[in-house]
Amino acid sequence: MRLRAEIFAKGAIKILSSVPEISTLAFGCESGKETDFLNAAKPLINESDKFKQVLADGLDSGDSYIKSYAAAFKACGGDSGLLEKPNNVLGLEYTKAIMRLNSAIRILPIKRVGGGYKDGELKEDFSSAAAIRKNIDNPVIAENVPDFVYADLKNAAAGNQDSMLRHCLFKSSTEKLKRIYGCGEGLENRLKSLAEKPVKEIIECATSKRYSSSRIRRILCANSLELFKDECEKFLSGELYIKVLALKKERADIILPALAKSDYPLITDGSSALSKLSEIAKACLEKDKNELNVWNFINMTKVADRLTII
Repeated sequence: MRLRAEIFAKGAIKILSSVPEISTLAFGCESGKETDFLNAAKPLINESDKFKQVLADGLDSGDSYIKSYAAAFKACGGDSGLLEKPNNVLGLEYTKAIMRLNSAIRILPIKRVGGGYKDGELKEDFSSAAAIRKNIDNPVIAENVPDFVYADLKNAAAGNQDSMLRHCLFKSSTEKLKRIYGCGEGLENRLKSLAEKPVKEIIECATSKRYSSSRIRRILCANSLELFKDECEKFLSGELYIKVLALKKERADIILPALAKSDYPLITDGSSALSKLSEIAKACLEKDKNELNVWNFINMTKVADRLTII
């Protein structure tokens, strides 16, 4: 089992590294400078036997993956403080992915301001995503997000989302659940036993010292979208594509030509790049389209599958 951040970072860096014009990756972090992340990543590229043993011991004792991973890192001489915050973890995974690909991309850590990852209190500016979700009916959040994001947040049908998650869990088999990242070791049976409960109760009852509530939420969402580990690994191993979701109008003439120099096809409105996709890329694109259809269904909207100029 690997950190979900590692999977996300691997795919992101693989795509970014295919664009010659991309020289630097900026990411938010709670602490640390470029050298801190580079020095921390080196011992994690090839995990030693000692690292693996301490990690396994931590998991066997019931500790969470994050805590066990940090303990193994510290046992091998690393600064575990860098792994205690979620954005630092993702930044470290970006750094590891860059090193593993021998990419020329440099990292630019930027210290986060405002609310922390799980800070549920609204700030005047820069509230956390957790605070925004918790206070969805508070007009103050309009000051924390762009107008079009605020409109989507107000229109989001949370009840429909919960119903979708429950329905998909109810009809999924334990074997199907085991194909989801992080769902194994009996957790699939636990989730199936809770399938008839409200989503909030499912998360509360399945959360434990070893399995965080965030992990349970990810599993439920991945199950509803049929995002399976074996398929993700296949997509990550193949030739993919670049699909821009949105960009500013005044930057379009600069960004799109730069992305078009990628080794991967650039898919935009009316693009002929679809004919250049590999079979793996086509399967991945179909999965993308399915996820958009699910979003439209649960929110009773019609978000078009096309590039948005803002």
